[in-house]
Formats: sequence, structure tokens, C-alpha cells
Amino acid sequence: MNRIARYERTARQALLSLANHDDDPKTLHRLRTHLRRFQAYFEFAGDGRQAEILSSCVSDLSRLRTLHVFEKYLKQAGARQKDIDEIGHRIAATVEKMTRRRLYETVLTRLNGLQLPPSPSAPQWLQQRLRCARTGHVEALRALIAEASTCPRRQVLHALRLRLKTIRYQEEWVGGGSRRDRPLLRLLKRAQTVLGDYEDRVQFRKLAGHLSKRTRRRVKRDWRRAKKKARRLAPQLQAVVDGLMRCAMPRRDVTSRVTAGVGLSVR
Repeated sequence: MNRIARYERTARQALLSLANHDDDPKTLHRLRTHLRRFQAYFEFAGDGRQAEILSSCVSDLSRLRTLHVFEKYLKQAGARQKDIDEIGHRIAATVEKMTRRRLYETVLTRLNGLQLPPSPSAPQWLQQRLRCARTGHVEALRALIAEASTCPRRQVLHALRLRLKTIRYQEEWVGGGSRRDRPLLRLLKRAQTVLGDYEDRVQFRKLAGHLSKRTRRRVKRDWRRAKKKARRLAPQLQAVVDGLMRCAMPRRDVTSRVTAGVGLSVR
């Protein structure tokens, strides 16, 4: 099955499930991940307007996802039940607010309004977009790595994480996870994890403001550790730039496979 159609179908199924009161954090995570993958495709195709629509949808779901992750963190850290319950109450309040706003239905409506870019000459289109995307990513990565190496501010590291995530999703789509792409994909995933852990800890510090002193100390300690790891990461990312530049064009059979059905509507 065409990967893009699968992303859309998975996101739609997750949305319908959440709208019917599915409270499993994995369902929300699956929705956000596939919306991001879908967004990365539109960015690859050069359709910034529709990519921004999907980015907005993901942002609308971010607070609940952060609360879910924080609750899991507190449980694994052996936090006091009072602190865990407090975050549970915040989750319930956030879900109630999202339900009142009919947020999931709104996201579904936005998804229904998207149109995949037409591809009258699919293989040529893919090759052209691939060259353009990789060139843009290499230039952006070099600038972000340079800035993060000399002044690793949170905003820069956050921008770096989003760029790496987009690159990973686009490379997965184009290459289909082939063996020769795996070293680059592993690099991207590891870097995402380090930067993502730091961003999570930043959010945890904000959420822990009214929790117990013991929990606040634990959160602050883990935040410092995550920040140190994230700030050391930038110089190592030259390997990602090199891997991206070496990454060969997909074979003809892969090109044909990933472009099949590109002109279909996602409705």
C-alpha cells in the first residue's frame, strides 16, 4: 500500500477512536506521529500551505501529549501518588476542554480538506523534489549545527529537532527503510531521542511547579542531565549531513512504488 495513503488512514482511524473517548496515550501519539509524517510529505512536495495546516493540528494536540508523557515519567520515577493524581486531574481537564471544543472533529475536517499534489510525471517529479529537499536540508542543518555548537539555546535545539524529524520522515518515505538507508535513519532517530528528551524535560519543569518538593528536585536534576546531553550533540550531527549527502537516489522500482497513487485525494 502507498505509504502516504497509509499515513492518512492511520491518522483518520486514530482521530475517530479519540473522538469516541479512547483515552489510551498510544492512540494520541500515533495520531500526532502520522500527522507529522503527512506534514513532512507536503513539505517534500513544496506545499507549505497544507503542511502548515497539519502543523497546526499537531500543535493543538501537544499539551495533552506532554501531560501523558509527564504522567508516565512520574510513575516510572516513583513519584508520590498525590503528584501523579494532580497530573491525572490536569489530563482529565484538558480532555474535557478538547471535547467541548470538538477538537478531534475539527482536525478531521482539516484532514478531509487536504489534497495530495498531482504528479503528471511521477519518477521525474520525485527525483527533482528529492534533490531540492536534500539540498535544503543540508544547508539548514549546517547553519543549525553551527549555531547550536557555539550557542546551544533551547530554541535552536528545538528547531534542530524538528528539522531532523522532517528529514527522517522524508527519507523513510522515499527509501522505504531500505538497508542502505538504515545507518542514516539510525543516526536521525538517536539524535531525535536526545533532543526530544531535553524538550520533554523543559516542559516537565513547567508542569512541576505546584508538585511536591521531591518531585521538583527530580525533574530539575533530569532536566540538567538532558540539557547537557542535548548541548553536546550538535558537533556529532556532521555525520547526518555527510550521510544525507551520500544517500543515493532510490532505485527505479522504489521510485515507482513510492510514487504510486500520488495524485489521489486524501478524502
